[in-house]
Amino acid sequence: MPIPTEPIGSIPRTTDLLAAMRAHAAEGVSAEQLKTAEESALRDTIARLEETGSPVITDGEQTKPSFVTYPLPGAIWHSMEWLSSLPTDTRGNSLG
Repeated sequence: MPIPTEPIGSIPRTTDLLAAMRAHAAEGVSAEQLKTAEESALRDTIARLEETGSPVITDGEQTKPSFVTYPLPGAIWHSMEWLSSLPTDTRGNSLG
């Protein structure tokens, strides 16, 4: 028996968008170039969801700055000290 499901929420970002986001953060690409990469990722996400025949089409949260922090505007956006309290593995990678 199939279990009906629909994708709601975050869809993995393309490597191109991830590279543009990193480059923009390092001031390697302009805001306009980042917007172009975001729009391309949005088109790709929507097309892939449409191909599945899903009755629910979302943006996959492609343009959100972080899947972890975007619901918290103004709360701790510029002060990320709380991240240092997350547990880490032996190499210092966050487990949170």
